[in-house]
Amino acid sequence: MGSQHLYTDIWRKEFQDILALTEFFPSSGKQLSAADFEAVGNRKRYAFRLEIADGMVVNNIDGSAVARDLAEVLLASEQVRSISTGKRIVIAMSSGFYLSISLEGR
Repeated sequence: MGSQHLYTDIWRKEFQDILALTEFFPSSGKQLSAADFEAVGNRKRYAFRLEIADGMVVNNIDGSAVARDLAEVLLASEQVRSISTGKRIVIAMSSGFYLSISLEGR
């Protein structure tokens, strides 16, 4: 159980930027630090795709601890749940640690 929530601190640190990008730049992205993720995890692949609609995760992220931890941080926020009402937030991280964010259904 020690491997749970390894990435939560990273996502908490990035939360305000992710929130701002989601609210004000509905099709945007941000380069993240590979070193941050590699310092806490030992995965071959960090890439993922996370979809949130109406305050809930709507795609299968069971295979990605990185995505699960991000979802937990985001869904703890009333702002994120409100933004996603009637819309879909799609967040994907590439193998190069680029986080792309899009807000669909505006």
